[in-house]
This record gives sequence, structure tokens and C-alpha cells, in this order.
Amino acid sequence: MKRIERMLIAIIFLMSSVTTAQEGTSYRQYIVQPGDTLSNIADRVRGGHTYGKNENLARLLALNPALKNYHSIFVGQVILVPIRDLRSVASDEAITATAVARVENVVAPVAKVEKVEANATKVEKVTSLRTTVVSPEVQPSAAAAAPALEQAPVNSPATVNSPAPVPAKSSASSTPAMNSTNDDDEEVNHRFEIKAGYQISTLSAEDNVTHSKADLNTDHDLTASIGWSQQWMDKFKTLFSFSLRNLEFQPSTNASKKIVNDSKTLYGLNFGGHYLLTDRLAVGLNVGYAQELYLHGLTTTSVSIDTANVSSLNALLDYQIFKKKSTSVGFVVSGGYLGGTSTDTYTIDGGSLYKGLLYIRRDKNGRLLSFELGAQQRNQNTSVSDLSETNVFGNVIYGFDLFSEEKK
Repeated sequence: MKRIERMLIAIIFLMSSVTTAQEGTSYRQYIVQPGDTLSNIADRVRGGHTYGKNENLARLLALNPALKNYHSIFVGQVILVPIRDLRSVASDEAITATAVARVENVVAPVAKVEKVEANATKVEKVTSLRTTVVSPEVQPSAAAAAPALEQAPVNSPATVNSPAPVPAKSSASSTPAMNSTNDDDEEVNHRFEIKAGYQISTLSAEDNVTHSKADLNTDHDLTASIGWSQQWMDKFKTLFSFSLRNLEFQPSTNASKKIVNDSKTLYGLNFGGHYLLTDRLAVGLNVGYAQELYLHGLTTTSVSIDTANVSSLNALLDYQIFKKKSTSVGFVVSGGYLGGTSTDTYTIDGGSLYKGLLYIRRDKNGRLLSFELGAQQRNQNTSVSDLSETNVFGNVIYGFDLFSEEKK
């Protein structure tokens, strides 16, 4: 009796499985593959035609109300297709035929009931696996590797919504990329620059009491400097430089005057920062400490050329008039304040310094080449005379990035 009950239970279970496979499960999930369109998916549906009212393509759109038109699918998207009408679902029909055959064989001798129960268990496992709903966030790479129609069936088209496209990035691959970006952001680009120039200079002074004047012109005036810049970010950099200036004045045209100490070598230190406001406009602020030229003894037969150390503060504006690839043409204007100091014979008041220059610059592959042409005016009075200095100059600058091999 118990064996008969067990046989009846197995028959009922298998009949329900067959009914589910043949009738209840009318639709299945399908992951869109590379190259798929709704039209070629509809071409693979058995029976009917692709286009036309109530034909295959119209049925696909009806099963997937989230699709707006024929071209709105993407790789990795989950859509619904008829489970028993698609030509590539032969494996599902084979499972259904096997289940029906097993039901017909249930009327065999009672001794085979245990085997039927074992088969029922297998069918239950297969059905359970094939009714698992696939996550809509399937990565396109995984979808391409999977068989085109090996996804689980569903009972109603309303149970599946078309998911939004999700970028296929795994956490393992995105973490190193993020760390690499942070490392690049933290790197500081160092550059070494060399500048060489020539100036034509005029030093003028007028005595405060007698109003005696002197105008001295240089015979030669050479400048050289080395600089080290640090690019902390795309828009901000700093520059430290050390400069030397060697000059010699021409003999006085006044036979009654003699120039004392007519040859000088001056040095200067400068530190500044530049900030890029736009692609073409930058501003900067520089502080310096350097030797400057002064005159005294204008009322005597010997005019002495002296030097004194003064500090300075300058603000500048750099604008690129033209830029094409790595070459740019622009100008720089600056104005600054010169600090006061004192010597053994006189005191020096605060003064002003103005400069303007045009440049053509090429910066490519970590190499800089620049040509400058400009003029500079310095005004600074002392307790014995009013002094001004005018310079017309030309410079050549060459620079190259440091530690480039280590970065690679």
C-alpha cells in the first residue's frame, strides 16, 4: 500500500513538472549578445514572419514593454523571448520529452518505483536550477562567453524589467587604476633651466644739491642664471633661481670726470610662484635679494660706482597671444617694489622696478627653448642723488625635466 502511495505521489509530481515545462513556462530570459538586434532575434523564432502585425518582432516588443523601439537594446540587456518557439532551445524540448517518457513508464512494475523517485529528484533539481532569475547587472564580458539561450525561463513578461546599462568594471581592476591616478597626482615635475642674456644699460643720476648729472653707458653687460622649477599641479609651479651679472661702463665723455670702479659683477637670488588662471593667462609673485648699482661723488672729479644689497617684491602677468601645439608667443609685464638700505656714506630709499618683454617659447617632450626681448626700468633715490637705470635686453632660455628616467 505504501508503495502505491509513493508511486501516486511520484506520478503527481512528474505530471506537475511536465505541465510547468510545457504550459506554465511560456517565456524565458535571454541576454543580448554582441551583434544582436531585435530583428535577427525575431528571425530565429519558429513560425510566422519577422515583420507585420502580431508577427515575431511585434511579439518581442509586446513581451518587453520597456523597449521603446527596434534599436533600443544593448549588449548584456535581459529581454523575454518565447521559450518553445526559439530554434536554439532544443535542449529544453529534450528535457520535456524525457520527463513525459518517464511519466509513461510509471505504470511499470512496483519494483521500479524507487528509480522513478530518483528520476523525479533529478528533474526537480534541473527545474530549480533553470528557474533561477539571472541578475540584470550581468557584465557584457560574461554575457558574451555564456551560451546564447542558456538562461532561466520565467512565467510572466511582467516579472522582468530591462536594466539600465552598467559599466563592466570589476573592483579588482578599478582599484589599481585609482591608485595609479593618485600616484600621478602626487608626483612633482622638476625642471632645470639655464638662461643667458645680453643687455644695453644706462645708469643716470642727479645730485640732490647741485643738480649735477651723470649718464653712464655700459660697454658690455652680460647676464646668466640657473633655475630650478617644481610643477606641483597643472596650474601651479614654483621657481628658484640664482643669477650673475657682469658689466663694464664706458669711459666718461666728460674729460673732467673720472669713473671709479667701472667694472662690476653682481649676484641675485629669486624665488617665485606662478598660477595659471586660464589656458593662456598666468599670474606670478616673486621675492628677491640682489645687488643693485648706485652712484655718488657727482660733484667731484671722481664718480664712484657702488653696489648695495636690496630686497624686492614683484608681481607679474603672463599672457599667451598665440599658441599652437607646443609653441606659444606671448608677453610678460611686471611691476615691483625695491626695499631701502644704507651704506657707509649714504642711505637708499625704497624704489620701483618695471619690466616688459615679448617671448616665443617651445615646450615639447620635457624640453624648453625660449627667446625673450624686452626692457626694464628701475627708479631708486638715495640721500645724495636721484637715480634711474634703463636696460634693453635679450635672453635665451633652455630647460629640461629632471628625474625623467626614474618616472618611466
